[in-house]
Amino acid sequence: EQPTTIHLVGNQRQRQTWEQDALRRLRDGDPVTALEAYRQHDRIHTASNKAELLDRIATDYGRASDNGDDVLVLVARRSDVTRLNQTIHQHRLDTGALGDEELTVATESSPRSYRRGDRIIVTTNDRDRGLVNGMRGTVTGIHRRSGHVDLALDDGHQATVDYPTLAAGGIDL
Repeated sequence: EQPTTIHLVGNQRQRQTWEQDALRRLRDGDPVTALEAYRQHDRIHTASNKAELLDRIATDYGRASDNGDDVLVLVARRSDVTRLNQTIHQHRLDTGALGDEELTVATESSPRSYRRGDRIIVTTNDRDRGLVNGMRGTVTGIHRRSGHVDLALDDGHQATVDYPTLAAGGIDL
């Protein structure tokens, strides 16, 4: 006897009817129609090269962030994560979205710099500070002399993170 399979019957994330239909078509094995719906609603963007695409993503990220939208960019490869984060960071710096003061921390992989306004993600659990892997937040203060950063986490909590935690890679951009 075959085990019972689970079927998705509802949709909580896609709020627009066309998005729900496109997702259903994709799930039902019709990616051409699904992608066409996304194209018709200006949800697919292309570029002639990687640098142009990264700049477009950084610009869109900045615009959405400035509008107060909760923005998350996902990519498949770590090398793309690094390049995209650098491009977004530079774009936000160029547009004045980040503070002037910078704290640079030597990590195992490469130096990492933090500024007021940087969006972060917690990458290790630190229960004493109320930090849980995957939490997101914003740098609200830089203390270069002591090597600390202050964070406003998206769940409403505040935290101060010390240099050793930053150097261990516990807070990523």
